[in-house]
Formats: sequence, structure tokens, C-alpha cells
Amino acid sequence: CRLLTSADLEVRAWESCFGGTYAPEVIDGTYKIEVRAKLDDLVDDSPLTSNLVEVDTASPDVNITGPTEIIEDADALNNVESPAFTFETTDTDDRVFFECRTDADEADVWTECESGDLVEGLVDGNRTFDVRAQDAAGNKDNTDSFAWERDTTEPEFEITSGTEEGDWTNLRRPPWEYTE
Repeated sequence: CRLLTSADLEVRAWESCFGGTYAPEVIDGTYKIEVRAKLDDLVDDSPLTSNLVEVDTASPDVNITGPTEIIEDADALNNVESPAFTFETTDTDDRVFFECRTDADEADVWTECESGDLVEGLVDGNRTFDVRAQDAAGNKDNTDSFAWERDTTEPEFEITSGTEEGDWTNLRRPPWEYTE
């Protein structure tokens, strides 16, 4: 058996491998393993078998980037019916995919999503949007979360005192009191 990396400029020497397993310790990168049969000190005429594999142990990182009107002021009441959260990853592998959830509960249900997808079916109250990334090797990042308060109820005001509707006044700043 021998292991070649994409950075190898010379061919590595063959090593003995027994029992059908060859598992040298490696770092992240692209590797080609080659196996051939050998009888005593003679090379068998069996064909060379090889396999190309990419080792990736690093988790992708994901960050929520929008919608900016919510991200910039999380304390603001938000009356957006279906916000479209945007997010990005620092991973350069184009095989990264994302999973999202809203208002995580005991079921811990994640669904595949893309940046800019609409989050629908929300009710008023405190909301949480979570996103995580997973790369082709199965590495998952830590979840990025955003919490906000959703309030689509129109405010109601009642004028409780001041100039009555239809009345005249000579005040430049007529006072009115109201309640919410």
C-alpha cells in the first residue's frame, strides 16, 4: 500500500499492509491510496487498485447577515409577515448545504434551506431563527441564531382629553392626551 497526496512531487515507497485495512493518520487534504498484491519479495502481476479521497475535518462556519432591518435593531418590534433571512459561509467548498429551524423545540426539527428563503407561518411573540451549515464530509458547524420579537397587531389609541372632534380652538399647541 502507499498513500499519495496532491502535494507529493515524488512517488512514495510501498509499505506492507495486512488484514485488508490501511489507515495511516492524515491531515486535511486530497489523498490517493494505491494497493497491489505482492507474494514474498516479488510483485504480483495483479492490477493496481487505487482510490481517491478528500479528507476534511474542519467544520464550515455560517453567519446570519440579514434581513438588515431586523439585524440592526433586534429590540424593535417587527411586523414583517414572512422575513427572508440571509446567511453566508466562510467555507469555499460549493458542496456546503444549510439547515434552518424557527423557534426550536424538543422535536429539534431542521429542514434544508437556502439563504433568502422566506420564513412563513410565524405568529406574534418572541421568535428565534437558527441556521447551521454542513459540508460534504458531514462536518456541522455551531448554529448561528437570531432572536427578535414579532408584532403584527396594529396599535390602538384612544384620545382621552383635549379639544373635542369638530370643536374650534385658538391655541397654537392644543394639548391632547391619549392611551395606547
